[in-house]
Amino acid sequence: MTRLVFGDVAANMSDTGWFGFSAYDSGYDYDIVYYTDTEVLLQDPLYFSTVRYTGLFDISSGQAILSSPLHAVEWRDGGGGLLFDWSQLSVTIGQVLEHEDDPGGMALLLAGADQIYGGASSDVLQGLAGDDLLMGGGGNDTMAGGSGADIAVWSGTAADHRLAYGTGAWGVTDRSGAEGADVVWGFERLQFQDRTVIVEERAHGSWDDLPVDLWQFFIVAFDAAPGVTYMDQLAEASRYGMSVKEIVDVFTTKPQFTEVYPATLDEQALAEAMVANIVKDSADAAAKLEAVNDIVEAFGIGWTAGDVIYKVFGNLATKPLDDPQWGGTARQFLNQVEVAKYYTEVMNQSTTDLPTLRSAIDAVTPDSDLSAEGALIAVIGQGLLGYELA
Repeated sequence: MTRLVFGDVAANMSDTGWFGFSAYDSGYDYDIVYYTDTEVLLQDPLYFSTVRYTGLFDISSGQAILSSPLHAVEWRDGGGGLLFDWSQLSVTIGQVLEHEDDPGGMALLLAGADQIYGGASSDVLQGLAGDDLLMGGGGNDTMAGGSGADIAVWSGTAADHRLAYGTGAWGVTDRSGAEGADVVWGFERLQFQDRTVIVEERAHGSWDDLPVDLWQFFIVAFDAAPGVTYMDQLAEASRYGMSVKEIVDVFTTKPQFTEVYPATLDEQALAEAMVANIVKDSADAAAKLEAVNDIVEAFGIGWTAGDVIYKVFGNLATKPLDDPQWGGTARQFLNQVEVAKYYTEVMNQSTTDLPTLRSAIDAVTPDSDLSAEGALIAVIGQGLLGYELA
């Protein structure tokens, strides 16, 4: 991996040695990926002057060493990616791109599996092709992952951040202010100190012809939003002519179901797990105990897990919202369907990772405020990041 670490342009305008590897990177092994002769232009915002730094990479003993000052940058095939660390640089990557003589050359430069680190200012980071890792650092950064499996990184814990969303772009705000309010798109992962959130997206067709029962089934069976991939599977089965009950029977034999409800559970434990996942805190202990006993009794007369799931979501869908015993669960279920549809249909989230799909509706309660689009996104963000409201 190539590691390019630049010093402060304003403080070291005449000292080209600060821009060589030797000043910061003794002990690193460098891989240089061959693309093209490239020239990087740095403009300092303080003095409004432009400095051109070029050099040849000399290959010796598997390492590449930048000698300066030389002319042009020659890339040799080393099989690695590229790491830019701009944390000590007074200019932003956006300013470099803006003043680069050959933006296509910079695009090629960033086309591998890169790691790009921004500094304290508001940076524009672009990963382009390859599996990239981008970290904006301080300031209000804009980061584009491009193609490949890309990761945007923040150093703080997930719960110390807040998410916003709009047309394929995520807003990630550090509540402490240390890493600013960033806008990112084209990423498959949002990585925090203690949690990684999968945000894979995929376009999809309309599901307006499908019965709402399919959304209800997935929520009850898996305690999760379906996401695009699973919703497309349900749509394919429904359009093939399978009834909702037949789909339920098939899906409750899949490994994804046993991931939520392991086959090792006996009937009592399975009933307790189902009630815990479906009801949560929306009903009192007496009601939940009654539900557990009803499910155990159903298993005792030969009902399958699919039979129970089908009966439960059918009952919840028709339960009065003001029912003294189960009204809270019915309202929660209605809210879960609305959030799951937004996460899947509007946000186009396509992961098949069940923990992520479960977290998307994890913060939904009977009293969740879903009156506006921002409120829907806030509830989804709360679940994905795993924080409790104060």
